[in-house]
Amino acid sequence: MVLLLCGVVVAVLGVALVVLVLRMLLAQAVARDIEAARMRAEWEEVI
Repeated sequence: MVLLLCGVVVAVLGVALVVLVLRMLLAQAVARDIEAARMRAEWEEVI
């Protein structure tokens, strides 16, 4: 019973960690996309 409970806790923590990492990667990708759009706008002004 205790082993089953520990397994469930470890699984929940694993899923939480994966979700956290994916959210961080998504935020990084969004920031990079915003930066690219800004640089593209600056480049359009130059041309």
